[in-house]
Amino acid sequence: MIFCIVEVFNRTPIDARIGSERIWYACYGSNLSRWRLMCYLEGTSPTEGGNPHEGAKESSPPRRSLLAKTGHRVYFAGSKSRWGEGGFGFITREPAGADCYLVLWDLSREQFEDVFMMEAGVAVGSVDVPLEEIWDKGEAVVIPGNAYGTGVCLGVYDSMPVCTFTCESDREDVNPPSALYAKVIADGLVDHGVDREEAENYVKRLAHFRS
Repeated sequence: MIFCIVEVFNRTPIDARIGSERIWYACYGSNLSRWRLMCYLEGTSPTEGGNPHEGAKESSPPRRSLLAKTGHRVYFAGSKSRWGEGGFGFITREPAGADCYLVLWDLSREQFEDVFMMEAGVAVGSVDVPLEEIWDKGEAVVIPGNAYGTGVCLGVYDSMPVCTFTCESDREDVNPPSALYAKVIADGLVDHGVDREEAENYVKRLAHFRS
Protein backbone atom coordinates (compact mmCIF):
# COMPACT_ATOMS: atom_id res chain seq x y z
CA MET A 1 0.00 0.00 0.00
CA ILE A 2 1.35 3.41 -0.96
CA PHE A 3 0.67 6.41 1.27
CA CYS A 4 0.82 9.42 -1.03
CA ILE A 5 -1.69 11.87 -2.42
CA VAL A 6 -2.34 11.75 -6.14
CA GLU A 7 -4.31 14.67 -7.55
CA VAL A 8 -7.12 13.72 -9.94
CA PHE A 9 -8.61 17.10 -10.76
CA ASN A 10 -9.13 17.11 -14.51
CA ARG A 11 -11.81 14.92 -15.98
CA THR A 12 -10.26 14.65 -19.41
CA PRO A 13 -11.88 11.99 -21.62
CA ILE A 14 -9.29 9.43 -22.62
CA ASP A 15 -8.87 7.46 -25.78
CA ALA A 16 -11.10 4.40 -25.56
CA ARG A 17 -8.62 2.54 -27.71
CA ILE A 18 -6.25 2.13 -24.77
CA GLY A 19 -8.21 -1.03 -23.96
CA SER A 20 -7.15 -1.00 -20.32
CA GLU A 21 -7.67 -4.29 -18.50
CA ARG A 22 -6.83 -2.60 -15.18
CA ILE A 23 -8.88 0.26 -13.78
CA TRP A 24 -8.44 2.60 -10.85
CA TYR A 25 -11.75 2.33 -9.01
CA ALA A 26 -12.10 5.75 -7.35
CA CYS A 27 -13.90 5.39 -4.02
CA TYR A 28 -15.32 8.21 -1.92
CA GLY A 29 -17.69 6.49 0.54
CA SER A 30 -17.53 3.26 2.52
CA ASN A 31 -15.30 1.63 -0.11
CA LEU A 32 -12.47 3.85 1.07
CA SER A 33 -12.02 0.93 3.50
CA ARG A 34 -10.34 -2.17 2.16
CA TRP A 35 -12.37 -4.60 4.25
CA ARG A 36 -15.59 -3.02 3.00
CA LEU A 37 -14.51 -3.31 -0.65
CA MET A 38 -13.57 -6.94 -0.03
CA CYS A 39 -17.16 -7.60 1.09
CA TYR A 40 -18.20 -6.83 -2.49
CA LEU A 41 -15.43 -8.89 -4.02
CA GLU A 42 -15.82 -11.90 -1.72
CA GLY A 43 -19.60 -11.86 -1.31
CA THR A 44 -19.97 -11.07 2.40
CA SER A 45 -21.90 -8.46 4.40
CA PRO A 46 -20.27 -5.39 5.97
CA THR A 47 -22.91 -5.20 8.71
CA GLU A 48 -23.91 -7.78 11.29
CA GLY A 49 -27.00 -9.66 10.16
CA GLY A 50 -27.06 -7.83 6.82
CA ASN A 51 -27.62 -9.53 3.51
CA PRO A 52 -24.34 -10.61 1.90
CA HIS A 53 -23.35 -9.22 -1.47
CA GLU A 54 -23.42 -11.51 -4.47
CA GLY A 55 -19.66 -11.33 -4.84
CA ALA A 56 -17.47 -10.72 -7.87
CA LYS A 57 -16.55 -13.44 -10.32
CA GLU A 58 -12.92 -12.65 -9.49
CA SER A 59 -12.52 -12.25 -5.72
CA SER A 60 -8.79 -11.52 -5.54
CA PRO A 61 -7.85 -8.36 -3.59
CA PRO A 62 -6.81 -5.13 -5.33
CA ARG A 63 -3.21 -5.09 -6.48
CA ARG A 64 -2.53 -1.70 -4.89
CA SER A 65 -4.19 1.43 -3.59
CA LEU A 66 -3.48 5.15 -3.59
CA LEU A 67 -4.80 8.09 -1.62
CA ALA A 68 -6.02 10.78 -4.02
CA LYS A 69 -7.81 14.11 -4.12
CA THR A 70 -10.32 15.38 -6.63
CA GLY A 71 -12.12 18.57 -7.59
CA HIS A 72 -15.41 16.66 -7.79
CA ARG A 73 -17.48 17.24 -4.66
CA VAL A 74 -18.45 14.37 -2.36
CA TYR A 75 -21.74 14.77 -0.52
CA PHE A 76 -24.38 12.75 1.34
CA ALA A 77 -28.02 12.35 0.31
CA GLY A 78 -30.94 10.01 0.91
CA SER A 79 -32.46 8.85 4.17
CA LYS A 80 -31.55 5.22 4.85
CA SER A 81 -29.02 2.58 3.86
CA ARG A 82 -27.57 -0.61 5.31
CA TRP A 83 -25.58 1.73 7.59
CA GLY A 84 -28.71 3.04 9.29
CA GLU A 85 -30.71 6.25 9.17
CA GLY A 86 -28.90 9.00 7.28
CA GLY A 87 -27.52 9.94 3.90
CA PHE A 88 -25.10 7.92 1.81
CA GLY A 89 -22.25 9.07 -0.39
CA PHE A 90 -22.34 10.51 -3.90
CA ILE A 91 -19.90 12.45 -6.03
CA THR A 92 -20.72 15.20 -8.52
CA ARG A 93 -20.42 14.21 -12.17
CA GLU A 94 -18.61 17.45 -13.01
CA PRO A 95 -15.70 19.08 -11.15
CA ALA A 96 -17.00 21.55 -8.57
CA GLY A 97 -13.90 23.28 -7.27
CA ALA A 98 -13.79 20.94 -4.30
CA ASP A 99 -10.85 19.28 -2.56
CA CYS A 100 -12.17 15.85 -1.65
CA TYR A 101 -10.44 12.59 -0.79
CA LEU A 102 -10.55 9.44 -2.87
CA VAL A 103 -8.92 6.05 -2.53
CA LEU A 104 -7.98 4.51 -5.86
CA TRP A 105 -8.10 0.71 -5.97
CA ASP A 106 -6.31 -1.16 -8.76
CA LEU A 107 -8.97 -3.61 -9.99
CA SER A 108 -9.41 -5.70 -13.09
CA ARG A 109 -11.96 -4.51 -15.61
CA GLU A 110 -14.25 -7.41 -14.65
CA GLN A 111 -14.02 -6.62 -10.94
CA PHE A 112 -14.93 -2.98 -11.53
CA GLU A 113 -17.93 -4.00 -13.62
CA ASP A 114 -19.12 -6.47 -10.97
CA VAL A 115 -18.79 -3.94 -8.13
CA PHE A 116 -20.64 -1.40 -10.28
CA MET A 117 -23.58 -3.79 -10.60
CA MET A 118 -23.61 -4.71 -6.92
CA GLU A 119 -23.56 -1.03 -5.93
CA ALA A 120 -26.49 -0.49 -8.28
CA GLY A 121 -28.35 -3.40 -6.69
CA VAL A 122 -28.63 -5.49 -9.84
CA ALA A 123 -27.39 -9.01 -10.51
CA VAL A 124 -23.76 -9.41 -11.47
CA GLY A 125 -23.52 -9.94 -15.22
CA SER A 126 -27.00 -8.56 -15.89
CA VAL A 127 -25.88 -5.21 -17.33
CA ASP A 128 -23.35 -4.31 -19.97
CA VAL A 129 -21.09 -1.59 -18.54
CA PRO A 130 -19.87 0.47 -21.54
CA LEU A 131 -16.43 1.31 -20.23
CA GLU A 132 -15.14 2.51 -23.60
CA GLU A 133 -17.97 5.04 -23.76
CA ILE A 134 -17.29 6.17 -20.19
CA TRP A 135 -13.61 6.66 -21.02
CA ASP A 136 -14.28 8.39 -24.32
CA LYS A 137 -17.13 10.71 -23.26
CA GLY A 138 -16.24 11.13 -19.60
CA GLU A 139 -19.47 9.56 -18.37
CA ALA A 140 -22.36 7.32 -19.36
CA VAL A 141 -25.76 6.58 -17.84
CA VAL A 142 -25.67 2.80 -17.58
CA ILE A 143 -28.84 2.21 -15.51
CA PRO A 144 -31.26 5.16 -15.83
CA GLY A 145 -32.89 6.24 -12.58
CA ASN A 146 -30.51 4.18 -10.44
CA ALA A 147 -28.75 5.89 -7.52
CA TYR A 148 -25.40 4.49 -8.66
CA GLY A 149 -26.17 3.87 -12.30
CA THR A 150 -23.92 6.46 -13.95
CA GLY A 151 -20.28 5.70 -14.68
CA VAL A 152 -17.82 8.60 -14.59
CA CYS A 153 -14.20 8.81 -15.72
CA LEU A 154 -12.29 11.25 -13.51
CA GLY A 155 -9.12 11.10 -15.57
CA VAL A 156 -6.10 8.88 -15.98
CA TYR A 157 -3.21 8.03 -13.69
CA ASP A 158 -0.21 5.82 -14.41
CA SER A 159 -1.72 4.95 -17.82
CA MET A 160 -4.90 3.59 -16.21
CA PRO A 161 -8.37 5.18 -16.29
CA VAL A 162 -9.72 6.49 -12.99
CA CYS A 163 -13.41 5.60 -12.82
CA THR A 164 -16.29 5.64 -10.36
CA PHE A 165 -20.08 5.68 -10.35
CA THR A 166 -22.75 7.96 -8.94
CA CYS A 167 -26.28 9.18 -9.69
CA GLU A 168 -27.13 10.63 -13.11
CA SER A 169 -27.95 14.08 -11.69
CA ASP A 170 -26.80 15.66 -8.45
CA ARG A 171 -29.29 14.98 -5.67
CA GLU A 172 -31.05 17.70 -3.72
CA ASP A 173 -32.13 15.57 -0.74
CA VAL A 174 -28.82 16.12 1.07
CA ASN A 175 -28.66 14.54 4.50
CA PRO A 176 -25.83 13.85 7.00
CA PRO A 177 -24.65 10.23 7.24
CA SER A 178 -25.26 7.85 10.11
CA ALA A 179 -22.56 7.67 12.78
CA LEU A 180 -21.58 4.17 11.61
CA TYR A 181 -21.25 5.20 7.97
CA ALA A 182 -19.21 8.27 8.93
CA LYS A 183 -16.89 6.06 10.99
CA VAL A 184 -16.33 3.61 8.12
CA ILE A 185 -15.36 6.49 5.82
CA ALA A 186 -13.01 8.01 8.39
CA ASP A 187 -11.45 4.60 9.09
CA GLY A 188 -10.74 4.13 5.39
CA LEU A 189 -8.91 7.44 5.24
CA VAL A 190 -6.91 6.67 8.37
CA ASP A 191 -5.91 3.33 6.84
CA HIS A 192 -4.40 5.34 3.96
CA GLY A 193 -2.35 7.67 6.13
CA VAL A 194 -4.76 10.50 6.95
CA ASP A 195 -4.60 11.72 10.54
CA ARG A 196 -7.63 10.52 12.57
CA GLU A 197 -8.67 14.04 13.58
CA GLU A 198 -8.39 15.28 9.99
CA ALA A 199 -10.35 12.29 8.71
CA GLU A 200 -13.19 12.83 11.17
CA ASN A 201 -13.29 16.57 10.54
CA TYR A 202 -13.32 15.93 6.80
CA VAL A 203 -16.43 13.75 7.10
CA LYS A 204 -18.07 16.40 9.28
CA ARG A 205 -17.36 19.04 6.62
CA LEU A 206 -18.96 16.86 3.96
CA ALA A 207 -21.96 16.25 6.22
CA HIS A 208 -22.57 19.97 6.58
CA PHE A 209 -22.37 20.73 2.87
CA ARG A 210 -25.78 22.00 1.73
CA SER A 211 -25.44 23.49 -1.74
